Amino acid sequence: MAQPRTYPMSGAQLEAAVARLVNTGEQQGGKTAVNPKPAFYTNFKILGLASQRPAKAFLIPDRDVKLRLKCEVHGEKFQGSARSLLNTSAYFSSPTCKLCEVENGVRKEATTLATAASMMLASDSFDWVLDIDMLPPGTATPEREVKAGEKFPLLCIRNMWGTNEPCQSKTVHTWQNIRHALNHDPEHLHCQGACDSRIKGKARRLRPKVFEGMLKVSREGVWKLSHPKSYRKISEPYWFQHRCSNEVFRLPHQILDYPTEAKSAPNSDADCPYCSQSSPISCLDKSIPHYKKWVSYISNETVEFVGDEFPTSQDGLLKLRCNCGNLFEASQCALLSNTHYGCSNCLRVGRKKLFAWSLDEARQIVSRRGLELEGEPTSYIAPARFRDAEGKVSPHQTILDLVRAVPASATGFGKVTTPIAIPINSSKHYSAAEIDYLLKAQSTGPYSGYARVLGRTAGSVKQQFRRLGLRNDSRDEYRRGVNVLDTAFATLTPEACYWAGLFASDGNVSFRGDVGIELKAFDEDLLQKLAQFLQFTGSLTYRKVKTTEGRGIYSKLRFRSKQIEANLLEHYGIAPQKTRKLPAPLLNNSQLSRAYMVGLMEGDGHLRRQRRGDLLLNFVSASPQLFGWFVDQIEQI
Repeated sequence: MAQPRTYPMSGAQLEAAVARLVNTGEQQGGKTAVNPKPAFYTNFKILGLASQRPAKAFLIPDRDVKLRLKCEVHGEKFQGSARSLLNTSAYFSSPTCKLCEVENGVRKEATTLATAASMMLASDSFDWVLDIDMLPPGTATPEREVKAGEKFPLLCIRNMWGTNEPCQSKTVHTWQNIRHALNHDPEHLHCQGACDSRIKGKARRLRPKVFEGMLKVSREGVWKLSHPKSYRKISEPYWFQHRCSNEVFRLPHQILDYPTEAKSAPNSDADCPYCSQSSPISCLDKSIPHYKKWVSYISNETVEFVGDEFPTSQDGLLKLRCNCGNLFEASQCALLSNTHYGCSNCLRVGRKKLFAWSLDEARQIVSRRGLELEGEPTSYIAPARFRDAEGKVSPHQTILDLVRAVPASATGFGKVTTPIAIPINSSKHYSAAEIDYLLKAQSTGPYSGYARVLGRTAGSVKQQFRRLGLRNDSRDEYRRGVNVLDTAFATLTPEACYWAGLFASDGNVSFRGDVGIELKAFDEDLLQKLAQFLQFTGSLTYRKVKTTEGRGIYSKLRFRSKQIEANLLEHYGIAPQKTRKLPAPLLNNSQLSRAYMVGLMEGDGHLRRQRRGDLLLNFVSASPQLFGWFVDQIEQI
C-alpha cells in the first residue's frame, strides 16, 4: 500500500499519491505494487471530508477518515477513505465510479432477488432456501438488486437427524454471509434446529420446542422431558423420563450427546440406571423418593429402602426392609451383585426352594407317570398320596419311591405296579422268600434297588448274588443288559454336537469307558431324548440330592462305551476332570459350532427376557479356553 509520509495532508497530495500508484505502481519505501490499479481509478476529485461541507481548503487528519469523491467523467459522487484509495490487495476493491467499472468490464452484473433465490435452490451443498413469505412488504420484487448487508429470512431444508423429514427451522442472515456459504464454505451457516443434535458450538439458550425436537430425533424417542414447562436453558439439569417410565436428573447434553464411540448404540439403555442396573447416585439429584423407586425396581419389589439419608457411595450400608418385615443392612454393590434380594432368612429359604424343592415341578413329574399328586407335600421324600385316572390310590409312599419304581427310558415310562412286599428279616441269613425274590430278579438292575426292597445293604445283596452264582463283576452292576449305539458321536452332525455340548456341561467320562450325565428329575424328559439318540436300552436311575438336606432328586443316564468316550475326547476334548481344562471343540463350520453352543447353554447357561423386552444371554464356564471360544462365536453371529 502506497502510504503518504505524514498526516495530516491535503487532498492534492492524496490525489498525487493515487496517480503514482496507478501509473507506476510505486508504494511507500520504493516498493512496487503487485496488483496495480487500472487507469480509470484516477478519474476522481476529492471534494472534502464526508463529515463536513465541501470546501476548497481542507486537511485529511488520518487515513481512515471518510472523504467526499466525485467522478470527473460521469459526475457520480461516492465516498472512500485514504486507506481504501491506496489499497493494493486483490481481495478488496478501491472506491470508484460504478459506471466507470461497468464501462471497463470490472463491475459484474448486479445480483437480483430472483437470481439469489435460484442460486440457493441450485446449490447441492446449501441447506437453506429463501422464505419469500417472510420478506418485508414491497421488497419481494424479483428484479430488484440485492445489497451485501441486506438481511434475508431463510428456511432450513436439511433432514432432521435420523429421519427423512425437513427441519423447517427459520433464521435470518445477510446476503454477504449467504454468498460466502454458496461460493466458499457451506458450513458457514449453522442451523440450531432439530436437524442437528449437537450442542457444542450452539447458543446457550434453545427454544423448548426446538430442544424437544432435538431430543426426540437424536435419541429415537428413548428419552423425553418429564416436565417440559420447566425447561429454560441448555446449561441447567432437568428430570428426563426413560421409556421404562423411570426418571433421572441430568444435563441435556448428557442425554443428547450419548453415546460416544466408547459406548453402545443410540437406542441403547446403557445410560438408564434402572434398565442397566447401575448406580443411580450421580443422576437422582439426592432425591430419596426416586432412590426408593430404584431399589424397588432392581430388586423386583422384594426390598424397600427405609433410610432417611441419600447414599453418597456404593459401598455404604443402606437401611432396607424385606417383604417378610425384617430390617437389615446391605450395600448398594450387594444389591447389584445378588440374584436374590431379601434378608438373610429369606435368602437362605429362597435358595433351598430354588435348588431343591418345587411343588409345581413335583406335580409334573408325577403327572408324566399317569398319576395325580394329592395334597401339598413339602419335599420329594415327604409322605405323599397318588391317584390314577380310575381313582385308585397308588401304594407308593413318596415321590422318590415313585420315580424309582417307574423310571424313565427311551420308550417312555414303565407301568405303575404294586411294590413287592417282603417281610423285613433282621437275621444276617437270607430267608427263603428273599432268595426266591433274588432268583426271580434275574440279576438285572443295580444292587441298591434290591437292597431297598429287602431292607439290607447293597454290599450284602452283592455277596448273596455271588453265592447264588448270578453275578460276579461288580463294575457292571448298572450296565448288565444295557446297550447303546457306539457310533453315535463318530460323525460330526448338528444333533451329535448338541448332545456333546450337554455332556461337556453336565456329563462325566472315565478312561474305562464309563459315560454318564445327571440332571434334575424335572429335566428327565431331556435325558429321555438323549436315550433315544443313543438307542439306550436301559432306564434312568434316581438319587437324593445330598447338598440340600435330601429334599431334591436327580435323574442319571449312565452306560459304558469306550468308542463313545474316545469320540468325545477326539472331537470335543471331553475328558475326565474336565471342569477347568475343557478345550474348544474342533468343529469346521458355524452350524456345528452353534449346535454345540446350544448344548452348552442347556447345561451352563440360560436366556432371560428383561423388563424392556430384550433377551439377556448368560453363560458360565470354569474353563478359560472354552469360555473364550464361546465369546468369539457370539461375536461372529
